[in-house]
Amino acid sequence: MDLKDQKSKALVVDALREWAHHTPGLQFRVVDGKEGDIRISDDEGFNGNWSAIGTDAKKIPLHEPTMHLNRSDDSKGFRRTALHEIGHALGLEHEHQHPEHDINWKESSVYKAFEQDDNWDEEDVYNNLFKLPTGNDLLITSYDRRSIMHYPIHPSATKDSRGVPANDSLSEGDKEIIRKLYTPKRFQG
Repeated sequence: MDLKDQKSKALVVDALREWAHHTPGLQFRVVDGKEGDIRISDDEGFNGNWSAIGTDAKKIPLHEPTMHLNRSDDSKGFRRTALHEIGHALGLEHEHQHPEHDINWKESSVYKAFEQDDNWDEEDVYNNLFKLPTGNDLLITSYDRRSIMHYPIHPSATKDSRGVPANDSLSEGDKEIIRKLYTPKRFQG
């Protein structure tokens, strides 16, 4: 972990502990510096909150972070973001991109909002909000609007004005999927 801000570091460790409580087949060891499979940075030379997904982190050179968290005075929001990005590092995708989601997107409004507010281009918006995951090795549980992996959705971003509030902790669905993904028996034989 290469976090300069001690408050941020404490919040990240707390978020790691919450995930660790539900991953019996995985052990976390927090190390300082640029060592480790997950290398978390708050370096202001990087922009945004992001993480490599699961083992994709192994493709990133050791001198580079595999996760970045923007520094923030909003402890609750920072911890929420840390939980979300750690979920990605553990291999989880966005819940709002679940193949069975029930979001009635107003896509043109969403593209416009993310381009204006977050400086995302059309490809960034598509990849982070609308693109559905594919593949034979997906582990899918029921769609979970309370997942930490779900972006908050403002009611104005949907045709039916049905939004999704920000989630601040792991949902029961998050706990279920991460236990299935990291159960010790899954990796035997």
